[in-house]
Amino acid sequence: APLRPGSLIRERCRDEMFAKDAEESVRDLVYGEFGFMSMVAFFKNHRDKIPKTGGVCYDLGSGVGRPAFAAATLHPFERVVGLECLAGLHALGAELCALYNAEVAPAMAAAMNSHAAAMNNNNGAEAAGGAIIPRPPPSVELLHGDFLVNDSWRDADVVLVNSCCFSADLFARIEQRAVQLLRPGALVVTLRQTFLNHVVPSKETEKVAAKAAAEAEAAAADAAEA
Repeated sequence: APLRPGSLIRERCRDEMFAKDAEESVRDLVYGEFGFMSMVAFFKNHRDKIPKTGGVCYDLGSGVGRPAFAAATLHPFERVVGLECLAGLHALGAELCALYNAEVAPAMAAAMNSHAAAMNNNNGAEAAGGAIIPRPPPSVELLHGDFLVNDSWRDADVVLVNSCCFSADLFARIEQRAVQLLRPGALVVTLRQTFLNHVVPSKETEKVAAKAAAEAEAAAADAAEA
C-alpha cells in the first residue's frame, strides 16, 4: 500500500535523525509543521506589516516545504525560502518544489491574470487608477543547510520557526542569530516559545548577542580540549 505523507516523512528522516552527533538533540530534529489555518490567521492579522511587493519569507527547519508553499499562496511575496538540515526531508521537499514550479505556480499565474483582466474590464477599476498589472507568483526555493550557519535569511521580512519541540538551548541560539541578522521590522513567528528580546534590536542587544556568541564559542573550545 502506498505510504501516507506522514509515514513517508518519518521514513525519510528517522534513520538520519538518530545518526546525528550525540551533541545534537534528537528533540531538535522532531518533525512538525505550522497548520495551514494558523498561517491564514497570521497573514490576515499582520498583512499590513509585511511588504506587498518584494517581500521575502524564510522557513527555518522547513522539512518538506509545506509551510513554505502555504506562505507562497497566502501573501504576494517575491521569494519564499526554506532551510532544512536533514538531507532526506530536503530531497522530498525538492520533489514537491519541482511540482510547485511545474503545476502550481503556472496555475497561480493564470488565476492572477484572469483576475487582473476582469478587474481591468470593470469601469470602476479603470477610473480608480488605470490597468492592473498582475504580479508573478512567488518563487519557492528549498535549501539544504543549517540555519544557524547559513545567514541568507538576513533579508527576510517574515521568518517562520516551528519551535514546538526545540530545546531551550537551540531556541536561544535562534534568537541570538535573529538579533544579529534581521533588519528592524522583520516578523518572526514561533510556536510555544517566545523570544526574550522580541523588540527591534538596539546596539546594546547586539553587543549582548555578540558577547553571548563569544562565550558559547569559548565554552565549546574548552569542551573540545577536555
